[in-house]
Amino acid sequence: MESTAGPQQSFSQGTKLPYVLGVSLILALVGLQIFQFYRYRELEIRNDRNAALLAQALKLHVQDTEQLAQLADQHAQTREKQVETIEQLSQLKQQLAQAEPAKESGRSEPPTDDDVMKAESSELKRIYLVWKRQLNEMWVAFESVKDTLEDMKRAREADRQRLAVLSTFSPKNTYGHNMFVGMNAGASVKNHIVAEGDDPSLASFNAALGENALATNQQGHANTAVGADALSTNNDGSMNVALGMRSLANNTAGAGNVAVGMSTMYSNKSGRHNSAVGLQALFNLDDGHDNSAFGRDSMYSNKRGAWNSAFGVDSLPGLENGIGNSAFGGEAGYTEEPNYQLKTGSFNSWFGYESGPASVKQLSNSIAIGYRAKNTDSNQAVIGNADTAETILFGAVKVKSICVGSTCVDEQVLKALLEARTGK
Repeated sequence: MESTAGPQQSFSQGTKLPYVLGVSLILALVGLQIFQFYRYRELEIRNDRNAALLAQALKLHVQDTEQLAQLADQHAQTREKQVETIEQLSQLKQQLAQAEPAKESGRSEPPTDDDVMKAESSELKRIYLVWKRQLNEMWVAFESVKDTLEDMKRAREADRQRLAVLSTFSPKNTYGHNMFVGMNAGASVKNHIVAEGDDPSLASFNAALGENALATNQQGHANTAVGADALSTNNDGSMNVALGMRSLANNTAGAGNVAVGMSTMYSNKSGRHNSAVGLQALFNLDDGHDNSAFGRDSMYSNKRGAWNSAFGVDSLPGLENGIGNSAFGGEAGYTEEPNYQLKTGSFNSWFGYESGPASVKQLSNSIAIGYRAKNTDSNQAVIGNADTAETILFGAVKVKSICVGSTCVDEQVLKALLEARTGK
């Protein structure tokens, strides 16, 4: 039985829920941005606190440097004493050699420890042993100083790395209110002078936490990036929120996007006003706009599509360029057959697990409601599936025509048949 409502009325009724959800999502995002601006004062306080900690760390670094210089001086003095003692020991050995005749005629050799022990002069023996012990002690002290110097060098390098990681600042001549924490986070923010006419919001109100987060951002403002490589290649895109490792990693100029989850909107470059929540949601988006994807791999293949909504794991995973499609439910728009995927169709509405197209044909303006409810053609509405035993509709059901097989009766013929049957 076909509905009497026109295509536009059916489309409006079929997409009322997605538009309501879209408006709710937009209001939530607006609230999030307002909340972010109210957080800036708290970020300033934290920035001052971190600056004080940074100054304290620099002070400790200077003290360690001075201590390192003192140890270097002690090391030099110990080395000089060591050289002097070696020279004295050499002279003492020469004296012992002259005092003790060589065992073999015609030969003169430097004395060994055994030779010294056999020397007749007990005083020479005592001096030699004392100097030898002192030399050993000085060598031990030298090794200790050497180890201390190595420890100081390692500590100094560790301090340098800590200072590099903790880079909380607003660059010189910028309007400010930025917070960057992590190696290379916010490393390319462009300097500008507001007094010379630059936009006050230029390169301001950004927050980045994680290695390479907002690493190449120069002019973008009001961006929030949390996670390694989040918004890492952003240049002048603004008002983006990226939460998760490599989320919005390739974005350069896209604005107003929200990406939550690892690798969400990973390939996006200039797409705007998109929302993606879930692992790899909207992964391949390039410059599409106003899409909403919730669930792992939802709208995974979408590149340039717009105004699409997908809610559920693997929902609309094959869509590439379609417009105005709505899919609600796990694998909605995907169905149980991997090859039956919508790629370029538009204005379809599918509600239910694995509801969607029933062939490789690209459909438009079709509606399917229920578990594995399938459309076989465009401009078609389907409720239920082959296992549906009964369809109950309350209220008046108006139809323009009734078809049995290939035979159809329009509204006027049906009315005449009813009047003839009732005698009116």
